[in-house]
Amino acid sequence: MTFFCKLCRGTATRTTYELADPTPFRAAVCATCGLIQDVYDWRAAPPPALTDALDTESQDWFSEGEMAAHAAKAKAFAARLEREGWLRGASVLDVGCGEGHFLRECLDRGARQATGMEFRTASVRYARERLGVNDVRSAPLAQRSTWRDGEFDLVCSFDVIEHVHDLAAFFDDCVRVAKPFGRQFHATPGADSITHRLGRVASRVGARRLGSVLTNLRSVDNLLGGPHVHLMGRRQVGWVAERHGLRARTEYEASYSYSDAHYAAVLPHLRWMPRPLGTRAFGLVRRVIRNKLLVTLEHASSTG
Repeated sequence: MTFFCKLCRGTATRTTYELADPTPFRAAVCATCGLIQDVYDWRAAPPPALTDALDTESQDWFSEGEMAAHAAKAKAFAARLEREGWLRGASVLDVGCGEGHFLRECLDRGARQATGMEFRTASVRYARERLGVNDVRSAPLAQRSTWRDGEFDLVCSFDVIEHVHDLAAFFDDCVRVAKPFGRQFHATPGADSITHRLGRVASRVGARRLGSVLTNLRSVDNLLGGPHVHLMGRRQVGWVAERHGLRARTEYEASYSYSDAHYAAVLPHLRWMPRPLGTRAFGLVRRVIRNKLLVTLEHASSTG
């Protein structure tokens, strides 16, 4: 299959990795921008649309414990942006807003407008009916009739970037819908983390399944979204910043998307354990491993 980079559109690879999740698949590192990514025909992906296809997944994903984990993560990130002075009076977009926990926090902390983009029917309903987040739009970010140029002071995403097929277009649209001096804040699993690096080593010695778990990449069984299809690192953030004339700040923190119990249930190297033991084991991992890449993009002249 011809390689075509999701970020820089390069066609040459520097390194390839054989992984399995559970079936074998191939990942490659772009020779131009260094992005590690699954190799598949991502350009064939249809535009996202409102769907209830994912609403019947395991209730481990939608339990009260998971909602509490999402709410805690949302609170932490909103508090961080509030300390920066970016929320009060601001118009905020959360791309892939899920159940709307982050947007609810933004409104409670003084945001003037809190808008979400989400395609899962159950999540849209939860945001509107349970959290009072009414402005949730189910249209691709490239649809200009829905997403106006320069509409938002702050454009955010949390654990979304790693699922996006066309990464260059994603950032083009984030820049477009932000005001001229608007900011972006994204959180995504990062390719600079120690676990990811260990995954590459595991792949090299033939441990393809372990390599997939540690690199945090998954095989693509459909083009509707779901698996992690690439991981950005600091170098790729710099590429995006240079492309758009922005200033970038990056850091890593020990932040995960779901609860410890959730990971104990779904990770193959933990789910054989009794659930309480696996939960405690992942809780230790959560405190020690810094795998979440936090990205701030802003105009070079932005202050405050």
